[in-house]
Order: sequence, then structure tokens, then C-alpha cells
Amino acid sequence: MNMKYSFILIIVFGMLYGCVRQKKADSSGAESIETPQSKTDTSVGVEAVSDSLQGAKNAIYYWKTVFRLTEHDRQFLQKHHIRKIYLRMFDVDRVENAEGELEVIPIATTLFQDTIPAGIEIVPTVYITTKAIRHDSGFAELMYARIHDMLMRHQIWNVQEIQVDCDWTASTRDLFFEFCQNLRDMLHADSLSLSATIRLHQLKKKVPPVDKGVLMLYNTGSFYNPKTENSILSYKDVEAYLKSNVTYGLPLDFAYPTYSWGILMEEKNFRVILHEVDFSDTLRYKKMTGGNYLVLQEHYLENHHIREGNIIRLENSTFSEIMRIKRLIASKMASESGNTVLYHLDSLNLSMFEEKEIKQIYTPIP
Repeated sequence: MNMKYSFILIIVFGMLYGCVRQKKADSSGAESIETPQSKTDTSVGVEAVSDSLQGAKNAIYYWKTVFRLTEHDRQFLQKHHIRKIYLRMFDVDRVENAEGELEVIPIATTLFQDTIPAGIEIVPTVYITTKAIRHDSGFAELMYARIHDMLMRHQIWNVQEIQVDCDWTASTRDLFFEFCQNLRDMLHADSLSLSATIRLHQLKKKVPPVDKGVLMLYNTGSFYNPKTENSILSYKDVEAYLKSNVTYGLPLDFAYPTYSWGILMEEKNFRVILHEVDFSDTLRYKKMTGGNYLVLQEHYLENHHIREGNIIRLENSTFSEIMRIKRLIASKMASESGNTVLYHLDSLNLSMFEEKEIKQIYTPIP
């Protein structure tokens, strides 16, 4: 089956197939294809582009498959003057379709169960796997149409920018850049801009054809390495890319982590990331050195079989480490933008930080 035809079918029928990262098919994915309107359309991009030049905008990612804000979320947005949310809309991956054939399709579409708070700019964000971009980079128009249709369906008006998130390397760079150029041309025709996430390893490589970037200062280490102490955020990992001053060819914002997780290891090999481990349960876990916990009893957690003798490494993003890296970034990198973005809006993880700490993270370094 032709990839582009398959992509259209997925959009029209609401991703009835291939939603490998959701337990239930997302009925909100049943958007029909609608060509994005011209720049005279008042439904998207109605906010003046010059608004982005009015000063720093505190921002945050929303990276869940269901958009629903808790009271804590709403208070957090208000207290910390969040003006922009990077909202994950769906992923694009190469997975098996209903016929068992590998196809590039959108998966894990976000289900909207809430409305966007007034006064907040939304940046629709799409994660694209390297498997997808390597197989076919010609789906920019289809992806944009799908985003546009979701925005119309859920009445999301305050949109000035779309973001793509892809961990491109030398082997996929040209394909990804071609995709970005095509998408950027379409967005500019509708008075919208294109941004991309930038990994640390991409800092000294060719700049993608986008309008701005967000430097990802999280997931800085390898969780596959049993010697890694903290794969979420490590000063040592970041410093390795900033031995000298870095001048990047795009305006950059900077994203910092506010989450924790458990890395399950078995015989020194990575198995899975766990998000709901209760390390205070001393019948199941014994604290060891270096943030490691020994599993004392066999059990199941998050649909994973946890065996006696497994090691779970607790990793956190701490306020002190974030501020160390924030100061390092300020000393080594100049940016025309320099806004701070937190990853991500989750009340459980954000509760690990005091209100004054969040305010300090958002405060620019002089």
C-alpha cells in the first residue's frame, strides 16, 4: 500500500489501526482531511506574530496522551505566568498496519478532555521517529493538515508556531531537513513559524531549516549504560558539549526537566523505564548506594514483570542540578530568545519542587 494513501486513511478513520502507544483507540483522531486555510483565516494564527517579541514567555511541555488539566495544573500555570504550552498532538512512527505491513502513520493521538486556558499560546508538537523519517520524508502536508483539523475540532485558536521533535543523526539529517523545509514553507504561507527540538549532540552540526529551536537539557545521558548515575540530567554530560562558547545559528529556548523515573536493570542490561515505583515499600525494595534499589520480592508493576534481584535506579531532576546547568548555559551560549521551558506539566513530579524554586528556574540568569 502506498505510504501517503495509508497516512490519509489513518487520518480519515481516526487511527482505528496502529495505536501502539495507547491502550484504547483515540476517537478524537477521526479528523477528516481539511486543507489548512490561508493566512486570512481567523481560526489559526490570529495572534499577531509580533506578540512573541514582547518579552520572555514562561513555557512548559504537555506530554500525555490525554489533555486534561487538574486544579493543581491550572494553579501552576497561573502562579508561574505560563504563556505558552508545547502540546504533543501525536507521534509519527513506522509500525505495522492492519495487514501486518510496515507503514509510516500517526499514532498515540492526544485525546482532548479539557479546554485550553485563556491567554495561553499553544504550540502543537509532533514527535517523529527516525524510523519514520528514514523510510519516507514526504508527509509534511498530510501532517500539517491533520494538526490543522485537530485545532479546528477542539477550537484551539491561539497558535503561532508548530514544533517537530526528531532525534536526527547524520544518516537521517538530509531527509529530516527536506521535511522541515517543506513544512516551513507551508507554515509561512499561513503566517505560522516552525520550531524544532535540538539535542546536545546536534549543537555543532548543521542547523535545520526552521525558525527557532528548543535545546533539550534533559535525557542527557544513556539509560542503557549501567554506569550512568542520572540519565535525565547531569552537569558532566552537558558540560562535555560546552567546553567552549557555542554560537548556534537559530534563536534558542532552553528546556529543563522536572520529572523522575526508575530505570529497571536486569543483569546490568536495561529493561524498561518505570514511573510508579513506591521506593518506600521496604518489603519490595532495599536501598543501596548510588540511588540504586534492590528488588526483594517478585511482583508486577506497570504491566512489567519485576524479578527478585533486579536493580532499579532512581533518577531525579533536582533544583540544584538544574540551576548549575542553567548558569553554565548562560555563560557558554548566547541566544536571541533564551526563554525557559519546563518538561513537563505533571502535578506529581512538579510537587517535588518548592514554588520559589520553580520561580527561580524561570528567572533569567543576569
